[in-house]
Amino acid sequence: MRVNVARVWEDADYARVRNMCETTQGWQEVYKKKSISISIQSVPCSNYHMGKAVATFADVPASVAYDVLHDSTYRPHWDRHMAAQCYIGRINPNNDIGYYACEFWC
Repeated sequence: MRVNVARVWEDADYARVRNMCETTQGWQEVYKKKSISISIQSVPCSNYHMGKAVATFADVPASVAYDVLHDSTYRPHWDRHMAAQCYIGRINPNNDIGYYACEFWC
């Protein structure tokens, strides 16, 4: 996967992201409290950092958490920081384009 390139993801791209989610190598933990941790990783040739949040909910299966996070109809019920969202279009069964804006607090 190349940075700053927009294209339809292939299986190898999903595998790479899954590996980044499952490993701690190369990530710097910057926050940890109870069952939540936040880590960052530098992006080569960029001033940006990637962020990764990991949370453990003993009574919520991963499949349910995934569905809730990706359900745009249900999201306004639990995401108090969502300012706007809009479905733009579908590229193929595994790729769509959407807009999401959030309000941050200080």
